[in-house]
Amino acid sequence: MTQSPPDVLTAHLCDDDPPHRLTVRLRGLLDHTVAHELAALVVLVSEALADRPDVSELVLCCADVTQCDLCGISTLISVRRRADAYGARLILRERPARVDRLLVRTGTAAYLGALRESEPTVRQP
Repeated sequence: MTQSPPDVLTAHLCDDDPPHRLTVRLRGLLDHTVAHELAALVVLVSEALADRPDVSELVLCCADVTQCDLCGISTLISVRRRADAYGARLILRERPARVDRLLVRTGTAAYLGALRESEPTVRQP
């Protein structure tokens, strides 16, 4: 079995989810160096949601994300918008600390469904 180099973003749909959930496992970089793969991720999610109208939760498993920059955040926002369009809630799971820090610094953690259970939701005026 050939492994992808660590600088490539790969996304795998999980087949063992309950009917209402779609999980996508991410591995590698979520940054500007893999712009083509970031665009492909948005397409993958859009097509998967279109094929599964019963999905109410879109879970992105980020345990194997090695780097994230503002291009990655922008892609996650695009994924969130696609999920919203299909009536699914986006949930980011198993995020590395470096991803969490960027989400907090950019003010996108709550919007992207990435608040820890112990974190309060910040209300906007």
